[in-house]
Amino acid sequence: MADTNTPYIIQSQGSPVFCIGVDAANEGAPVNLMFLQGAGSLNTQWYLDADTGVITSAANPRLCLDVPNAALVPSARLVLSVIVNERPSQSWNWTTQPLIFSNGAPELFVTNSGCAIKTENPIVLDDSSSRQCQMWTLLPVAALQRAGGERLEAAAVGDD
Repeated sequence: MADTNTPYIIQSQGSPVFCIGVDAANEGAPVNLMFLQGAGSLNTQWYLDADTGVITSAANPRLCLDVPNAALVPSARLVLSVIVNERPSQSWNWTTQPLIFSNGAPELFVTNSGCAIKTENPIVLDDSSSRQCQMWTLLPVAALQRAGGERLEAAAVGDD
């Protein structure tokens, strides 16, 4: 299970050299597919709170994954927002990995938009499931650092 004191990389299973991140950890910043170098940077690292489902930016811990105006609808783009207690659009379920879905709308999955494998491609919500662009691996940053940044399937959250 994820630990709120451990930063994670949310790595694309479709293309393991990519992960979820932001260019700058500011309120309203769009969440994109980012090139993963080594153990990533603070802008590609996340804290996962298993009790609340909130996924917080390691670069700015007062910001978390959300959608604009808390609108849980297909094609909504993920952004960083100030944490609001118990806001359904800020609560996620990653226990079903490789899928990550919204606790506020369980039919909506975190998706690499259009399945395009390119830096800065938007991360959105989508209501279809089990596509490669919706498959994610949660990798503890410390394990990546110990391994020199290599992809670590065995270190993924939920693996024994």
